[in-house]
Amino acid sequence: MEGSHSGLVHRLGKAAYRKVSWVQIPPLPPSPAIAGFGGQSPPEERDGGEQIMYTVYILKCVDGKLYTGCTENLGERLERHNKGYVPATESRRPVELITHIIFNNKYKAFEFEKYLKSGSGRAFINKHLI
Repeated sequence: MEGSHSGLVHRLGKAAYRKVSWVQIPPLPPSPAIAGFGGQSPPEERDGGEQIMYTVYILKCVDGKLYTGCTENLGERLERHNKGYVPATESRRPVELITHIIFNNKYKAFEFEKYLKSGSGRAFINKHLI
């Protein structure tokens, strides 16, 4: 036996190596945030057939800290942030849009927003998005 498995065979012996088999792991159930939707849903549409898009955005506030949110209308939401209508950024104005990611699935957008607010999500932001 050659290649990367030869060391494993040498350490475990040929009998142990032959008994190794692959196990198929069933898919995970949907998260509670999307329970009942099976993790998938068709893109939503407005009257007239226009597809609704969801934007996850990251703002830099005047205090240097970041704010992450999700919206259907980014322009309107930025205006609300800068006018002080959003309690989380009311005292941290003006805010600057750093980046945004667009989704056609509301549940995926909200899951991504939730991830970005986690510890590993903040690390992802610092390494890849800002």
